[in-house]
Amino acid sequence: MGRRCATADCAHRPADIAQVRLLMADKGRSLAMVNALLIALALVLLVIIGVMMNARQTTTADTVNNDSVSAGAANKVMDSSLW
Repeated sequence: MGRRCATADCAHRPADIAQVRLLMADKGRSLAMVNALLIALALVLLVIIGVMMNARQTTTADTVNNDSVSAGAANKVMDSSLW
């Protein structure tokens, strides 16, 4: 804003304080839009991370259950390092 008000050519300067306020209000709206987009992106990333963590937990649990039960289904531990 300072550069706009101090340009050498008077035609490119704001004519009065109302124009300066209008220019500053436009900048505030664009920042609000950027903030809204960043918040939306953060929420999408959180959902993706949650889905990936949930899928990873269910896959790991299935693998442990299959490897830790003996063939006769006697619930004997075959590999305790999986726990």
